[in-house]
This record gives sequence, structure tokens and C-alpha cells, in this order.
Amino acid sequence: MKNTHRPDICLVLMPYGFSYNMPSPSISAVKPMLENAGYDVQCMDLNSKYVVRNGMFDKDLLKTTCAVSYGEFLDTVSPDYLKFLDEMVDKIVRMAPWVVGFSFYFRPAWHASSYVAAKVKRHLDCTIVAGGASIDTTVIGVFQRETPASTFDMFMHGESELSLLELLGILKEKQYPGSLDEHTLTQLVRIIPGSFSLKDPILCPLNIRKDVVQNLDDLPLPDFSDSDLSVSKTLPVTLARGCTARCAFCSSRRTHPEFRMMSGKRAVMVVLHLQETYGINNFYFSSPLINGDINKLRDMCNEVIKNNLHFTFSGLVRLSKQVREEDIELMCVAGFRWIKFGLESGSGYVRKTMGKLEGQDHVYRLLKRTSESGSIAAVNIMHSFPTETEEHFNETIEFISQFTPKELAWEGWPFNLGHTNNALLDRAFVKKFDIAVHKVRELTPGKPTFALDVEWSNINITGKIRHDRQRRLQAFRDEWLK
Repeated sequence: MKNTHRPDICLVLMPYGFSYNMPSPSISAVKPMLENAGYDVQCMDLNSKYVVRNGMFDKDLLKTTCAVSYGEFLDTVSPDYLKFLDEMVDKIVRMAPWVVGFSFYFRPAWHASSYVAAKVKRHLDCTIVAGGASIDTTVIGVFQRETPASTFDMFMHGESELSLLELLGILKEKQYPGSLDEHTLTQLVRIIPGSFSLKDPILCPLNIRKDVVQNLDDLPLPDFSDSDLSVSKTLPVTLARGCTARCAFCSSRRTHPEFRMMSGKRAVMVVLHLQETYGINNFYFSSPLINGDINKLRDMCNEVIKNNLHFTFSGLVRLSKQVREEDIELMCVAGFRWIKFGLESGSGYVRKTMGKLEGQDHVYRLLKRTSESGSIAAVNIMHSFPTETEEHFNETIEFISQFTPKELAWEGWPFNLGHTNNALLDRAFVKKFDIAVHKVRELTPGKPTFALDVEWSNINITGKIRHDRQRRLQAFRDEWLK
């Protein structure tokens, strides 16, 4: 008879090198949902543990981001980091859960997870699954090339807590069979949406979960009790899931097919709970965008103001016609001190080809009003999109020049076909923009991004042009900041 005192599952958030003084929202959201379903759930937030012990941007951990293969990870990993991972393996083995679930947040976690999973399996008969923000078809390709397929039984993408609930229900009925054979896995990935296995790679990119949590007000309150918050100044809140936009370069709708948003009252209730429980007053809305339902965002802001609550907020806002200048003012009065906008380009033409249809004047006024209302306006700049000519690139520089460093925070990088958007795998995208792919390399060494490095070109862009624009953009930024 099997030991009934073993936990059903241990959720493990691997170190990813930095935290921006904020824990990940991943296991804090999954744990209470599984517990509400009656499962015994243990959690290990190894990122906060490692950050508190070694500090953010620890060089021993960050140098593993340069490893382009699992073998190179083993060659470059420091003895101190390896010792830390071995200690965590011992804890998991002593805990003896029936299922171990790894959460990947950023690229440095991939190879370390493989290391821990392999060692755990050596000493413990259990089912090992993985999910998280980095689980997409790019990662599938990485694991197929670099990791023995037997290390992880299953992967889950999209809103993986629903897939995980289904898996746990099936495994519990089978009295937790431990590591899953290929026949069992093939059956499971065919009946559990959002799951896939490298042991049956044909189904990997196809099994997308379309049924989702419809009402975010029904989600249980997040639980950060397993995170070391001694250096945390901010807590993440999942205000919304999905996205209302259809940007040409983004895969958000593939993993989150519907946009849903918490009601204003529920959002304030969650924030109050977190403030009272953990004594933290600063919150980051970790959602693709927070204004997909502008009325709910207004309700939340008005609720905060009406009750004279004192929080500070930050989040990502889509530059849409729905957002008025008065909305920006309302957000700032409610406590927003940092608002990031998905600008991508200062050229109205390029943004239009990306699927961003807001007018240039409207964009300018919203960014200006943000700084005038006492908040920081932040934007991403993605140069060398396939439709960007030299004239359009210069329009981006001219657009940024209308702001001072006190009004606008920004950073820029070249568009990469192999980024998490998976544009490389989207034949319609490649055909639409008449792209020629010349070479696909493994992971880009030294860059903390989950991406493939792809050499590509079309009528407007070559590799030399991309590198030259990055150099010029950085030179402009250096001068602009003076």
C-alpha cells in the first residue's frame, strides 16, 4: 500500500536570476486553486530563496544564461549554485510528493530544472510536469534538442492550472503511478487540453487549451506564504488574462484565447488582502494589458479613490482609442506611478502593420498626460520590424525626441523572428512580410531572453541593418539621457 502521507504535488519555482524585488505570480496562483480542490500542495519558491541568499543579478546564476545546451550548462555552472540545487533536490526527495511541478519563468530556469528533475527521478518514483510563461513551441524545440525526453513526463501551456487539475484527478484515481510510460502519456495528452509530451512530439504544438477560467472573480486569493518576501517591495496581481489586441508579432492569443478581467471591487479586495497579509503597499498588475475592459479599470480606480485607500500601482496599458486622457488622470489619482505602454515604434505606419491602429496624435497626448499627471510613462521600442524602412526608423527617433528623460522611460531592441512570439513558426507571418530565413541558431548566448537567434531578411531589413540600427539607437539613447 502506498504512503498516503505523501503530498499530492510539490510546485517548484526555479531561480531565474532576478525578481525586481517582486516574487513570481505563478505558484502563488496555482497553489490555492489546487488546495481548494482538496489536494495537499507543497511549494518551493527557489527564486526568492536564492535572491535573498545571493542578491539579485547574481553572477553565478546569470552566467548560466550563456549556456546554449544542457551540457554547456553543466560545464559552466558554479559549484555554489550546483550545491544550492542539490540541497533543493534533497528537500524534494525527503518531501516525497507524488507529482513535482516545475514553473519556468525565464530562460535561466530551463537547464537548472532539467538538472533537478533528473536527480529527483533518480531517487523518487514520481510524475514530473512543467509549465509557465516560457512554455511555448520555442521551448519545446529547445527541450527536444537538449534534454532527454524522459526527464519531464508532461508540459503544460496556457492556463495550466486547469490542465494540472485534470492530470491530478486522473493520477489520483490511478493511485499515483509515478513516472509515466509512453502509452499512458499518449493517452493523457490526447484527453487533457493544454498538455503535451516530448515522448509524443507530434502533438506538441497542437494541443492548445481553449476552455479557460471565465470569471476571474472566482479565482482564490493568491498565496505568497511560500516566498521569502524579506527583500520584496512589490507584489504581483493578476488583474486580467488574455489580450484584446491582435499584434502581428505576439502569440498571447494562442495560449490565452479570450480576454477576461477582474471586476473593480474584486481587484480592490485582492489588493487589500495582500496589503493586510504581507504589509506591502506596492502592486504590479502582471497581465498582458490592464485596459482590455476600460470600464472595469475605471471602476477599480474609483473604488480606490472613494475608499481613500493608499496603494501604488503599475501595469501595462494598450494604446487604444478607448483610453482617454481623463482615464490616465484617474489612474494616476488612484495610485498608478508607472504605466507601460505597448508603443513598439514611433512610426504610425509601422505600428499599423503590426496591428496597432491608434493615431499618432492620440499616442503622443496619452504619453504626455501620463507624465503631467505625476506618473512615469514607459514604452518598448522594437526596431527592424519587417515593414520598417530607414525613414520609419528615423521617425521613431524623432518621436522619442519630443520627450525628456523625466517624461519617458524606454528601451529598444531589434525584432527577432525566433522570439517567444514564434513568428518563425507562423508560415502566414513569414509569407505576409516576404521573409527569407537564412539560418537558425540555438539560444542567443549571453542574453536573458527565451529566444532563438534567427538570421532573416526581406526587402527592408538585413542582418547588417539590424545591427546598425541597434548601435544607432543606443547611441541616441546615451545622448538623450544626458
